[in-house]
Amino acid sequence: MKQYGVTYLDYYLPSEKQSVAEVIGNIDLEMIPPVFSDREEYIEFAGNILELKSVWVESVKSDVEMLDVLLQKMFDTGVVRPEDIDLIITTQEPQQRSMDNAVKYLQYTHKMVQAKVLNISGNHCANIPAAWDFLESGSASANNVLIVSGFKCKSANERVLGAYGILSDGAGVMLLGKSGGKCSLIGAANLSNGSMFKVDMHKDSSLIHYKYMLSSLKKLLASNPLAPESVKVIIPQNANILLLSNVIMDAGLDTRKIFTDNLSRVGHIDSVDFIINLKSVLEEKKPGNGDLILVLNMGWAGSYLTSLLSVN
Repeated sequence: MKQYGVTYLDYYLPSEKQSVAEVIGNIDLEMIPPVFSDREEYIEFAGNILELKSVWVESVKSDVEMLDVLLQKMFDTGVVRPEDIDLIITTQEPQQRSMDNAVKYLQYTHKMVQAKVLNISGNHCANIPAAWDFLESGSASANNVLIVSGFKCKSANERVLGAYGILSDGAGVMLLGKSGGKCSLIGAANLSNGSMFKVDMHKDSSLIHYKYMLSSLKKLLASNPLAPESVKVIIPQNANILLLSNVIMDAGLDTRKIFTDNLSRVGHIDSVDFIINLKSVLEEKKPGNGDLILVLNMGWAGSYLTSLLSVN
């Protein structure tokens, strides 16, 4: 671990929002999780538990165009030259892509002529931390790695993740380099429950998710012994905070350290949550050198990743 450090983070949010009541009002009745008696009860749950009143909706740009904006902005800062990107990792699921060979288009458009291309998928909302964990395993040799993810729902039905979350549109980019950076990955635990390959995401699988998420966290803590007070901030996904809070509490950690500012401010944007929340914590909470950040990520089809970051 600790081969790579985060040298750049940024994300794109649309200019438009749609109320959760409108989203739920537009979904098919069978998309409402059976634990809720009607649309109104589901709307109430979204407001009280998910802390969500509205979602971000991109009505003009595609997922690729959102990433195009972010990459142009990144290269304009001069943090890295396009020709110095060695590897581009896209973390979208196949069904989320609006364009064939989208990453090749971005590579060509932004003149990243030396870069190899890799796709990491199958972990859904946990694809980005899975990509970083993959890199740290030594499976790829590169100095500057660009991880990109764009997410845009095609219908109201696609926004619903049962009782776990309601999805917004957006995109994110993360640049990892071997020359320092803002923070580094010092530990990770990745559990995969293959039996959930046929799971119905619209039914309540909270107990299963709780069990495996807690197992992942305990595995991470066992392999990285640390005093609970040494964790400065705990970053969950911007989804069902009740489930994730129980995981954190039952692992013996302080739930008061959970970063929840983006639950209502941003909402859940697939694996882009990782980029958005890490950027927010680094800029707003201003952790000091050596402070530890714990990150919890879950993919609805049975992926459970916990990451331990050290601020540089």
